[in-house]
Amino acid sequence: MALFPLTGTEGLYQPWVNAGVASVDAINASGGINGHKIDLKICDLGDTANTALACGQQAVADHAAATFGFPMTASFETYLKSANIPIFSTQVDPLLFTSPVSFADVGSNTASFASLGKIEGCKKETAIMAFPGTPSANLAFLKAFTQTAAKIGLPNSVVLAPATSSDYSPYISKAVSGGADCLTLLGIGPSQVELAQAASSLPAKIKLMTSTGFLSTETIKSMGAVAQRLIVNSSTSSSTDTSNPAVRQWLAAIAKYSPSPKATDGDSAMVWSMVQALETATKKIKGPITGQATLQALNNMKTYNPGVAPPVSFSSPAPSYAQGPRNFGIWAIIVQIHKDGLLYQVGTHPWYNTFTGAVYQNTVGW
Repeated sequence: MALFPLTGTEGLYQPWVNAGVASVDAINASGGINGHKIDLKICDLGDTANTALACGQQAVADHAAATFGFPMTASFETYLKSANIPIFSTQVDPLLFTSPVSFADVGSNTASFASLGKIEGCKKETAIMAFPGTPSANLAFLKAFTQTAAKIGLPNSVVLAPATSSDYSPYISKAVSGGADCLTLLGIGPSQVELAQAASSLPAKIKLMTSTGFLSTETIKSMGAVAQRLIVNSSTSSSTDTSNPAVRQWLAAIAKYSPSPKATDGDSAMVWSMVQALETATKKIKGPITGQATLQALNNMKTYNPGVAPPVSFSSPAPSYAQGPRNFGIWAIIVQIHKDGLLYQVGTHPWYNTFTGAVYQNTVGW
């Protein structure tokens, strides 16, 4: 079951739902799971905790073998946990940082902004967040950033802005008033565009940073020239890295099976990777493919190679980094947006550990 907030988000998440549809259809076209086709159902999480809760109830009622998606709230987690139904997600809600049914196979944590700041030589980094949700939940989401920044000796601060605003300039001014020379912009869709445009008048010496998770193709187009100023971390290989066979496989699935609008951004790659992980786990199951069986198969996977990111292991809890033990994907690379609107890897920057800045050494074979 795919879990995405569709109602109240003005179509923002539809391309990533379509990426999930394409990923599943590609698997079904090649024979499915041990000869059985995947029946993908889509549940609209809506924009409230109550509607998200209903998706948990539906997943249990439908006997879902697994779930994946981009939930902003995880009120459904209690239901999934009670039925042992695993979920792959970007782990925005702190409930998913520690839940035994929660998985993240590629890096999707806010610690990456702190390590990016360290790599870029920032003296002080401020994260500006314009998300829906309560301030306490948003601060919890940013906890990995603040804790990691403190651990690596990077002065930092956080500015919370409303999810919608006619003018983000006051929040940008507040962010730089404390002496920050690096700003990390965290908005969704229109708020990300408006944050970037409000920051575009800042002196060039102030670095503007973000993540591919906040940069859909439409968001980049709407930003205009300021997009090329952004320093971006990515938890997956970019669509321009066609020397990578996994990237070619992902793009082929999108091209052939995705409904419109199609997405070939970092979030699309992340969805594709989630589905591949579930395919790998369920093909190991002998007998009925249930939530319990899928969860057990995942927990026994010593190595999973996403292809679009370094290999991970689900067989034991991840190191106790700031975002909890269920974030197994901890790597990122640095990319920038070119005039063509596409993301390209910066120079020879290697993959780095988002919590420590350490370089991933072995990139051969994936």
